[in-house]
Amino acid sequence: MGATPTDHIVGELEDVDYQVWIAEDLLPRRIVMTYKYAPGEPQFWAEFSDWNLKPKISAKTFAFKPPKGAEKIQSMLPVIESEAKSKTQGGS
Repeated sequence: MGATPTDHIVGELEDVDYQVWIAEDLLPRRIVMTYKYAPGEPQFWAEFSDWNLKPKISAKTFAFKPPKGAEKIQSMLPVIESEAKSKTQGGS
């Protein structure tokens, strides 16, 4: 984990045991998940570093441009009345 002091938290769920290392800034530095009932008890490891909590991202990054020939399909989800009114009246 390098020179960064961390707290080590361990827990278990029905199918997964997990470990998380949390630094003084309350950001995770490592997570390990063990799938205890899968053959061979495989593990997932992730190391986290160089956190950027104030990235400079433009709205353009999330702009959707459908591919040529794409068609919009009707949603199967119901629209709640108050949400529909808000959207047609310029709300968010």
